Formats: sequence, C-alpha cells, structure tokens
Amino acid sequence: MNYTSDRDPNLTTQELEIIGYFAQGQKRSISSKNLKLEFTETSIRLSAPNGKLIGIAKQTNEWQRKVLVANDSIYRHQIVETLAARGYITRRRSSHPDFSEHHHYRVPKGYQLHYTETIQLWRAWWHDKRDRLNAPNTSIDMPIFTKGNWYPVRDLQPKQGNFTIQTAIGAINCAPEDYVVWLDRSSNSAVQSAVSTAPNPQVSTSMSTQSRSFASEP
Repeated sequence: MNYTSDRDPNLTTQELEIIGYFAQGQKRSISSKNLKLEFTETSIRLSAPNGKLIGIAKQTNEWQRKVLVANDSIYRHQIVETLAARGYITRRRSSHPDFSEHHHYRVPKGYQLHYTETIQLWRAWWHDKRDRLNAPNTSIDMPIFTKGNWYPVRDLQPKQGNFTIQTAIGAINCAPEDYVVWLDRSSNSAVQSAVSTAPNPQVSTSMSTQSRSFASEP
C-alpha cells in the first residue's frame, strides 16, 4: 500500500477546523480554498475543490463508525492524526485499496477497547480463566465485536494451528495473526499483564504493509 511521501501543507485555521468537523462526524457544509466538506443522509464527504475525494465517513451501525482516507492525499497525515486523537483504530488491512480505513467503536461503560492479534486475546482469555479456577461461579467478561455488535466470548480454543472463538451467534475462526476488536473490564489488571506491550495501532499514522484480516468484522 502506497502513501504520499509529502508532509501536510501549511494548513490554515479554517482547514484544520474543516478536518476537525470531518473527524467528529459533524454534518456541515463548509469550504475553504483547498477543502470542501459536505454531507448526505448517510455519509460525510471531504473533497478537493475539483471534486476529488479525500475522505468519507459513515455510521455503519449503532456501535461503529467507519472513515476512509485517500492514501495519496497531502492532508492524510493530519486527518489520520486527528482521527487517532479521537480514538479511531486504523485497520491493518483496508477493504478499499486506495484508502486507509479507520473505525470508531462505542465502548460500553466500564470496559476498555483492545485491537490485537487473536493470539493476544487467547493469552488474555486463558490468563483470566486460570485466575478464576477458584471462583467457578464467575464468568469471563471479554466481549468481541462481530456482526455489528458486542458479544461475550463463551470459549476460545486453538484448533489445527488456528483459533475458534465461540459466541452467542456462532463460532469465529481466526488465524493467530488475525486482528480482532475486543473488550475487557477496565479494572482487570490480570488481562493487562497478559496483553502484549506492542505499539498500539490506533495511534499509528501509517499502516503495516503486511496484509492481515480484520476477523471480527462482518
């Protein structure tokens, strides 16, 4: 995946404001010399004066918002940085080859969000399960995002080199390196010690060139 090598131009206050409105998902019609923000019933579009698309944002469901940002835009760095500051996760593999893809999730109160390889979820799951052996009446509380909603993970087992995640709506089969979105309780320090300290992809303004699937997305 190729990105423009240019850094952002010297942005005006108005251009920074327009990018901010776009990242916030505000439906406004506003333009500057180089940027134009407009909206329809289902999306918000950021484009150049000649109509070339720079970014598009959509509310995909109650829990999830999706933003695409053109890889070749000179405004990409500033847009992605603004999205990251608002808690957007950059997908490791975009469904649109000419755009980077960013997702925002509404997190239920009392939980914290993780975007990791499946093997990291497995480590956290079994670490928590081991700690609960002496408390059989308590369940592991680690919902995963799939099919547009959060569902508790009922079981997570390795199978022929991959992993099978059991949920209320069926099984999800993932390779160890597949990325998934999941939650745990904010107070669960045991989970935190089990999750890798690798750099958080949600604050990265560049994406890995290695293709990895987003296994929990519908």
